[in-house]
Amino acid sequence: VQLRVVPPCYLDRMFLTTPDALGERKCLAVQVELAGLDGKAPEGSAVEVTLYDGEREIAGFREPVRKENPMGMRLEALAGIELWSVEHPKLYQVKCALRQGERDVDVLRSRVGFREAKFTPGGFYLNGERLQLVGLNRHQSFPYVGYAMPARVQRRDADILKHELGLNMVRTSHYPQSRHFLDRCDEIGLLVFE
Repeated sequence: VQLRVVPPCYLDRMFLTTPDALGERKCLAVQVELAGLDGKAPEGSAVEVTLYDGEREIAGFREPVRKENPMGMRLEALAGIELWSVEHPKLYQVKCALRQGERDVDVLRSRVGFREAKFTPGGFYLNGERLQLVGLNRHQSFPYVGYAMPARVQRRDADILKHELGLNMVRTSHYPQSRHFLDRCDEIGLLVFE
């Protein structure tokens, strides 16, 4: 269980996609859903999205809060972006802030990898290159404790699949998986079919 304390108007969720990941200039599409608007945005409020490579700011975008929900924004013409792959799982950080004036009222953070994944009659392609998938199915229920496993064990499970069993893909079973497991898969280059 998690408890999140939020202001009356807050960022409910953020959805990131990387259209045209194989293009010379990359793009990050961001959909932000706000909650608590009750028909109008707080005076002087804006949504600000910033893309980082480590501590270095790559690009940012700020737009006044609109009635349309979710709000769609794009960071375009991104140069020097490295692709995420199973051998080199490059991740970037995204900060989305609901701002009033110069103050952050609410913040969501996520990581994103720029990649293109396609299933074709000729096989699976990651970033335009055919990749032979080698994987297993995973249940996150552990003997004697069920789903009550701490984050470190969820992360360790991903490490075992990638580094000890030599897999590049995992299929998860029938229910939402631990975010700790999914985050670790992104970090180490393990594809997930959820």
